[in-house]
Amino acid sequence: MRKPNDGKLVSLEEHHPSLKEQRRQKSRRRLFIYLAVFFILIGLVIYFQSPLSHIRSIETSGSHFTEKQAIKEESGVQVGTNIWEMDRNVIKNNVEQLPEVEEAEVSRSWPATVNIEVTEYEKVAYTQAEEAYAPVLENGHTLTEKVNKELPADAPLLQNFNNEDRLGAFAEELGKLGEGVTNRISEVYFEPSESNEDNITLYMNDGLEVRSSVSDFAEYMGSYPSIARNIEAGQDGVLYMMRAPYFKATESEEGSVQGNEGTQEVPEESFIEGNNTPEGAEGSSSESEENNSGNEAER
Repeated sequence: MRKPNDGKLVSLEEHHPSLKEQRRQKSRRRLFIYLAVFFILIGLVIYFQSPLSHIRSIETSGSHFTEKQAIKEESGVQVGTNIWEMDRNVIKNNVEQLPEVEEAEVSRSWPATVNIEVTEYEKVAYTQAEEAYAPVLENGHTLTEKVNKELPADAPLLQNFNNEDRLGAFAEELGKLGEGVTNRISEVYFEPSESNEDNITLYMNDGLEVRSSVSDFAEYMGSYPSIARNIEAGQDGVLYMMRAPYFKATESEEGSVQGNEGTQEVPEESFIEGNNTPEGAEGSSSESEENNSGNEAER
């Protein structure tokens, strides 16, 4: 028979002491979380208000032509300003205003360093500046402060490119070509005419003379290696690298054509069949030959 409890209320915790302990642990954990959040917030406030959050150093990387100091100055970042208040997109756009820089990436690193990594335009040629040679980048910018007294052999030399627009256009075309073709080019002469303002003459390292155009130059010259292989060794003449490339042998002093025909046929893999000169090419070739006589004398 169950005994009466004499009207007394008995707490569940009195019968189960472990429940009381669990509630105490939960209360302590909540208190600890609240205190942790509070002190973290206090710490953040102190951090943002103190010199600890100020930029201490600016690091740059990836530059070969651009001075590191120029990158830092152009970025607009100042040592001592709050690192979390800087706008990375603004810094990126500022640095990309430098003519040598194609792309810039900005990041932060602990504790207070700003990192600026740049990708520069490739060097594609040289141009003569008085008695020295200045590199030309693929965007057409000439590094007049990076001149060499002797002509390096790692890129072609551009001559007579006095028109900055055409220089920029041709440099961009050179940038599209692979090294397998650009490494074969020794010199390029810009020879505009009334009928074609884009005429150029190239002298190749393999001895060939090439006539082409600034516009679509990369497209025209892409097949040069396979075409050059099919030209008879020692054959004098001019290779016209246009939309329909062909080779024209040089006439001898007696007026006879060196070789069997004036226009040399080669396999279909590299030339378009037939001896017909492509439309507009004959006029351009005669004009280029007149302009080029003086250049050959200089060479």
